[in-house]
Amino acid sequence: MTDEKPLDEKRLDDQLETGLKALENGQPAGEVNLPAESAGLKPLVHLAAGIRDLPHPEPSVESANALHARLAAEVRRPAPGKAGRLNVRWLWAAGLAGAGALFLCAFVLLAAGGLWWLGPLDARTVTLADVSGLVEAAPAGNDRWQAVENGDHLGAGQRIRTATDATAKLVFFDGTRTILGGGAEVILTRLGGRWGDVLQAEVTQQAGGVQYEVVPFSNRNGQFRVQTPAGLASVHGTVFQVWVEAQGQAFFTVDRGAVVVENADQQVNLAAGQATVSRTDAAPDAPSYRFSLSDRLAAVEGEVWTVGQVSFRVTAETVVAGDPQVGDLILAQGRMLTADDWVADHIALAEETAAEFQFTGVVQAMDAEAWEINGVTVLVNEVTEVDGDLALGDTALVIYTVLEGDRWLALNIEKLESAEEGEVPGTPSADCTGSDPQPTAQKLAQQYGVTYEEIMGWFCQGYGFGEIDLAYGLSQESGWAVADIFALRQQNLGWGEIKRRVRQTPTATLPVATLPVATLPVTVTLTATVTPTRTPTPALTATLPTATLPVTLTVTPSPTLSVTLTATPAITPTLSATQTALCTGADPQPKGQDLAAQYGVSYEEIMGWFCQGFGFGEIDLAYSLSVQSGKPVAEIFALKQGGMGWGEIKKLLQDQAKPKDKDKKKDK
Repeated sequence: MTDEKPLDEKRLDDQLETGLKALENGQPAGEVNLPAESAGLKPLVHLAAGIRDLPHPEPSVESANALHARLAAEVRRPAPGKAGRLNVRWLWAAGLAGAGALFLCAFVLLAAGGLWWLGPLDARTVTLADVSGLVEAAPAGNDRWQAVENGDHLGAGQRIRTATDATAKLVFFDGTRTILGGGAEVILTRLGGRWGDVLQAEVTQQAGGVQYEVVPFSNRNGQFRVQTPAGLASVHGTVFQVWVEAQGQAFFTVDRGAVVVENADQQVNLAAGQATVSRTDAAPDAPSYRFSLSDRLAAVEGEVWTVGQVSFRVTAETVVAGDPQVGDLILAQGRMLTADDWVADHIALAEETAAEFQFTGVVQAMDAEAWEINGVTVLVNEVTEVDGDLALGDTALVIYTVLEGDRWLALNIEKLESAEEGEVPGTPSADCTGSDPQPTAQKLAQQYGVTYEEIMGWFCQGYGFGEIDLAYGLSQESGWAVADIFALRQQNLGWGEIKRRVRQTPTATLPVATLPVATLPVTVTLTATVTPTRTPTPALTATLPTATLPVTLTVTPSPTLSVTLTATPAITPTLSATQTALCTGADPQPKGQDLAAQYGVSYEEIMGWFCQGFGFGEIDLAYSLSVQSGKPVAEIFALKQGGMGWGEIKKLLQDQAKPKDKDKKKDK
């Protein structure tokens, strides 16, 4: 039975043999061309070239002449009593040169084989990047902690820890990244790899939260494991998180790909969107889909907490950081054991509210106005953006907002990849990764007609190749600059929200005003008058009132100052019943009547917004946000017309409410 090598290893062997043949034909080592995927073979080619150029051992002329004379004498005059026997001492001498050459060849082969077996040298270290705050490292077995910084290289056995307000990134030679949050501690238990960017590594996580972004392995030899006090996670290329708690338990969640969690001789398989909890000396919990809620704590009734009209259980095993009180902004993360039984695993105080809530699950029903995902019904309408080719049975991430009447409206439904796929990180700089060049970056640069360095520059700022691809695609589609799209991403907007925003055009832009040189300080007050107009359906003419906007600017001295102002006018619908019939096709309109009754306003007001181009789903959401925030509906629609997405509008309204909440607490 023959021992067949995996296809990728055989391909690397063939490529190395091709390179060595080129050397034999006289081609310089620096000119031997190897495919990008075989860049790791270059050291072997240069080693072979160096050995080839070494001088072969040769005897001196005097030694050679003496050897030949002795050989001739021995052949002519055999020693007495030893007739017929050839003195073979000369054979030893004659073979010295050949033996030396054979030894040298054997040494070269063994050295080359050893290098091949050990793999690339850079596989045995990780590079520290994106250090923020105090990050320290110590050798295995002692507590001599020393501060480390960007660009430092750490080897197997090193321990790394972060302060409570610090973060850091560990970059492996193939582009795999490990992102340490505050209060995390890990040990680089094993570091190694094989040629062809095949990683073989193990990390022991002792505390805190860590995100792992593992490049999908090209063959079965790749391995990445995370050992915790309460279980072992094994992956072959995925994005997942692990939290290790002081209570002796570990929390595992998967964003993309698949993870196997083992403990107490039992294991569970996690797919994208799923999570499990594992405890010391106990089997991991069955996989469950997860949720994340960030909003104000509305109520606490026993073990049931309510955040933004969504309730969940807090058990003795829930890790609660700080002392959250009703009215505080909190972030709650946990698992959906059933559609009606949500259990929090982590609760912490939050500095800012998120624009939406989210959960994951399997798509079970898809109707025109509502979807059922993991037993939960969410509304879908023109506000909802559906990413990917979703079908029944797919796993999805749902980002939603809560409307009046405890109705959940999906803002974005995104398909999650359950197969072992993932973004392949990489960068040309050792500060970001150890792989150069990065094949995925080369493809993106060629696809969008930009330089390889430009693509890798975005990656080194923390964006994955999937995000980079999406940003450049949106740029080509909308005309927005890629830098502006990434600027939206830096504002914590989701990609669904970004898509909606870049595909919209601002409705009112004031002409550029040029101000002469001024002496500091100068305050300039401009009054801009904007008359917005809309083009409704045929046979309808709607005139909107004029909005006057005061604007105050503080000018810094310069030869010329150009100012561009964008206006967001207030709108009041004033359509007649005749105009309403023209734009709806039916009078009365059932959905308009339902919304009017639900929010206690006139039917004409609802239909006025509809005839200005807003869908009933948008009208429902705007009135719901108005009830929650106290903002007039007209101002909310004006924000939408100004180019903001609904998730962004909700976050803005929440942020504007913060000072009032703080004042109320002070009064108490």
